[in-house]
Amino acid sequence: MENHAVQGTEGRVWHVKNKIGEGSCCSVYRAVEAVGFGEVCIKVYRADSRYVFACDRERILLDILHTKHPSNQHIVNVLDYCILDNNQHCLVQEQLDLDIRQLLLKSSGRLSLYHIQRLARDIYHGLWCLHSLGFVHGDVKPTNILWSGQSGCWKLIDLGLSFHTEDKDVGQIQTSGYRAPESTLWNETAEENRHQVSAPGCEADMWSVGCVMLEAFTGEKFLKKGDTVAVCEICKSTAPKYTQCRYYARACQTITSSKTEEHSDEKVFKAFSNMICSLVTCLPKNRAKAECANLPQDHFLDYSIAPTYHDLLLLPTCVLRLLNVLDEGEDEDEDRDEERYKDIQTDVLSECEKYGHVVKCVIPKEGPGRGKVYVEFSQCRDCEVAFSSLCGRTFSGRTVITTFFPQDWMESGRLL
Repeated sequence: MENHAVQGTEGRVWHVKNKIGEGSCCSVYRAVEAVGFGEVCIKVYRADSRYVFACDRERILLDILHTKHPSNQHIVNVLDYCILDNNQHCLVQEQLDLDIRQLLLKSSGRLSLYHIQRLARDIYHGLWCLHSLGFVHGDVKPTNILWSGQSGCWKLIDLGLSFHTEDKDVGQIQTSGYRAPESTLWNETAEENRHQVSAPGCEADMWSVGCVMLEAFTGEKFLKKGDTVAVCEICKSTAPKYTQCRYYARACQTITSSKTEEHSDEKVFKAFSNMICSLVTCLPKNRAKAECANLPQDHFLDYSIAPTYHDLLLLPTCVLRLLNVLDEGEDEDEDRDEERYKDIQTDVLSECEKYGHVVKCVIPKEGPGRGKVYVEFSQCRDCEVAFSSLCGRTFSGRTVITTFFPQDWMESGRLL
């Protein structure tokens, strides 16, 4: 497969480079389009009727999601569809940057509340896209949530286990460690007896989200290998309060014991704890839904959490921030100030355009962004090269420091 050309259904040709992953039903390769599209990934399903069905199902589902919710950026995009000579079916998808596990390695094992909030908000948006149409993802886990530097957000991938809540033939779902109690019961029930139990619904995804968030916060899996995940004795009793659930209590204890000096804002920390703990409760009806609109008061996603310098080094985006290019308080004379800003903008643009097309260059004259330069590239890959190449360079006698910057913060004028 490597170093081969694959032709898509609409005549587009994709040159396969190297394998980047492998799962039970498919292998994943990095590829580029013959005519300037940039990098993509190709999922090559195994040559078996079961996997042909899985490929077609995922392709059709993704098409439905993007047709019904064209503005939702939090589900991976399919760019093309191919059938190889040996009847292996392929999906050509956008190339994404890294998953949660890889980000944890980059960030010394734990994520800040800024990154966890961004992650939670993006997952909620992606799952709302699915749940609002009655679909269950069925396999939310760290390796199925990938960052897109081009879009500036997290995206859900791998809908191979997804199903509709009205489907009659639901198979095994969710991965151990992120599997809800009702999914465990469903998976362990023999097919001929499944009519006696209810199939898992969208709430099962929310249990997985809680487990993912706990792992992002602590750096360790919430449910360890060998843990039995079943409805606890308290939740089997009559109308228990969700705060009495064994898993709820365990999640609260895990979060409290992992608190550090960094988490000094008690209101934000409490809101974070409440959000996560409300997801890992035995009874599906007690779990929060994937909704970013009409949030309850003091919800974790409602707070504005600013990223630290370290936070802005971890995830690539299309926006480059340059520090130490000029003093934050220099040049009080308005005419001199204007002239100097224009000179700096011209010089920065000239340098950055060596790495790719620049959409805009912003140098704030007041506010928290004063003294910094923000450069937006049309391509994230170009921004990454500029990030590495310009850091440590001397500019007007100053050593330049670079970070990435969130696209949505740039667009809304929240400069730091």
